[in-house]
Amino acid sequence: MTFVSTLRGRIYFRVLRLYYWLQVRAARKAVLVKRLCCSLLDAEIRFLKPNLLQLGEDEDLDLLVEFVARQLTGRELLPELGPVQGDARAGELLELARKSDTVCQVIARYHSVDAFFAGLLKDDTRKVAQLELARLAVPELPEYDAAAVYREHTKTVARLNKLRKELAERSAFKVEFSIKAISGGVALISAIFVVAGFLYVRYFYQRMGVDVSLYFSVGDYLAASVEQIRAGAFAAAIALGTFALGVRAGSLRSRLHIRASATTRRREGWAIGLFTLVMCCFSAYSIYIGKPDFSQIRLSCMVLSYWVADYIADAFFKNRLAAMTAIVGTLVFSTNVGVSAYERSERLLTGHGDSTFKQTILFKDVSPAVNGELFGANGSYYFVYSRDKGVTHVVPRDRVAQIDIMKLMQ
Repeated sequence: MTFVSTLRGRIYFRVLRLYYWLQVRAARKAVLVKRLCCSLLDAEIRFLKPNLLQLGEDEDLDLLVEFVARQLTGRELLPELGPVQGDARAGELLELARKSDTVCQVIARYHSVDAFFAGLLKDDTRKVAQLELARLAVPELPEYDAAAVYREHTKTVARLNKLRKELAERSAFKVEFSIKAISGGVALISAIFVVAGFLYVRYFYQRMGVDVSLYFSVGDYLAASVEQIRAGAFAAAIALGTFALGVRAGSLRSRLHIRASATTRRREGWAIGLFTLVMCCFSAYSIYIGKPDFSQIRLSCMVLSYWVADYIADAFFKNRLAAMTAIVGTLVFSTNVGVSAYERSERLLTGHGDSTFKQTILFKDVSPAVNGELFGANGSYYFVYSRDKGVTHVVPRDRVAQIDIMKLMQ
């Protein structure tokens, strides 16, 4: 008899533990569904109007959606929502949301799950009140049990993921390949190339002692930009393309995810800033000791471009991702142009460039021949650097009879 009583007690205890474990799990699931309903309601409201984007780059619209969502569910209004309470758009959006069947279903689900949770806590007053609110949104809604809560959780997650994807696609960074967009891009790139060609030529030839304003025209700058800065343009194009793909992937992230990861993003910003500072210090030191590491300098410029663009876009632009793309592309392009000019002039001045060939310029008149390295030319002049004398020769084209290129013995 004692054995049977002990066994019965143990079985009862196990069943009781299982019952409370299921109750606790159901309560946790109910709380989770309630939170998901808040997120889903946010997405449903945004989906009602095309101009309510997902990324949260307009703080006024974020507050407006938050205000409407809290009004629909009867939640407490936060102090920061005060400025939008008298907004005419809030009343319009509130009325539009109340007429939406999908929004009403989310509201009913929110209150029904809360009623289920109140039932677990034996709070009958709150349970009845929440059921009444749920049936105001969806009449004749049955009372939820644990199985219904689990089913609603699955439906809520599926609907939320679908809406997040659609809203993210609506506001994601897009590349348009229309004739108008391509023609505008070509015009902008042409202007950038002319400016970059001027800066490249001016910096490079200034290091060689040549005043470009005396020898170059606008056509020469354009030709120099196409011919001389191809390495910088190629690096910038790869960086910009890669970054654009990253922006596209980042813009598809939910606004809710971005808001939740704001602290992590700030930490990443400080980490990238510290890494940028270290890279710049190493690059500056290599230049200071006279042994510049151009690969490291280019990497420093790319990281610095991203870091600077991030803060500029946050401070001055609402559409942060699109602004970052343009700023990063411009900075990476310009810094690569500068580094390419610096690298070429440094190799030329220090004799670390290609020494396989030696150029000799023969004149039509009785002037002596000029020996050295032909490092540039335009429509009117040749530019030759004699390393042994440390002299840059500017030779008019109409005086040149012949240029001899001799292969040196290795």
